[in-house]
This record gives sequence, C-alpha cells and structure tokens, in this order.
Amino acid sequence: LPSVAFGRLEYLGLVHARGGGGSPVDVVLGSPRLLLCGVGWVAAALSLAWATRREHVPTLFLVYLAANLVYSMRGRQVPLVDVFLLSSGYVIRVLLGCALVEAPASNWLLLCTSTLALFLALAKRRADLALGLDERHRPSLSGYSAAFVDQAMVAMLAASLMAYALYCIAGGVLTRLPPG
Repeated sequence: LPSVAFGRLEYLGLVHARGGGGSPVDVVLGSPRLLLCGVGWVAAALSLAWATRREHVPTLFLVYLAANLVYSMRGRQVPLVDVFLLSSGYVIRVLLGCALVEAPASNWLLLCTSTLALFLALAKRRADLALGLDERHRPSLSGYSAAFVDQAMVAMLAASLMAYALYCIAGGVLTRLPPG
C-alpha cells in the first residue's frame, strides 16, 4: 500500500511539475523511481498470476498488460483503436475472472461484455466531445464527430440489449435458475 501511494503521489507531482502536460508514458519513463515502482508492481502481479496455478491466468495478465501498454504508448492517439483497446480491457478482465474461478466464459457473456464495453468507451469519447475537448487534449478526438459517436453508441447499446435478451430466452438458461 505505501508503494501504491508513493507511485500515485510521485506521478501527480511529476505531472504538476510539467504543467499538467505530457503523456503518462513520458512521465513514468522520465522518473526512474516511478518506473522502478511500476516494474515492481508488474512483477508482483505476474508472480501472483503464476501462483494461482490456474490455466491461462498468466497469459491473460500479459495480454492485458500488453493492451494497456499499446494504449498508453500510441493506441490512445488513434481514432477507434483507442475505443477498441479500452473496451478490450473489460473483456480481458472478464476472461481473467472466469479463468480464476475455473468457469468457462460463455459466448453470451463475451458478447454482452464486449458490446457494453464498446458502448462505455464510446460514451467516454462522447463526454470528451460534450466538454468541448479537442485533439490537443486527446489526439484521437480528431477522428470523432458527435453524430458518429451518437450513432455508434446507439448501435452498441442496441446490440448489447439484444444480446442480453437473446441470452435470457436461450434454451437452458431458465432451467438453470434455482426454484422459487
């Protein structure tokens, strides 16, 4: 816990010293102490992933880490790639949870999670546009218009609701519910 607090305070101090600018990667790479703290946390998390002795947990952790690194280094600057990388994090966490409890991830769970995650990521970009932010704040915003994001949000919400509705009426779902 102290190293988490240290890392957070160090990061905020460096961002403040830079006048609030710069990418998180630049801030972290510019501070050997913060970089060491981050590497330590990744090593600890990877050790815990291996210690679970659950199939796929270390691999999913590494995929999640890689997706976050791609997002942080360049992906967040590319329209649509940023949204897909953000939403992939939710899906990977669901897969990781399933792997930890040794439960198979159903297609319905993955479909509902991915469409809802895409909706949430698009809603984040819509909020950025509504606040009047532009590509100086987030370079990927140059590829979005409010009309496009609104349409994409409606499509993802409709897909998510339809997937959940189909799941609810799929054969076998209601028979697995406990009586009462």
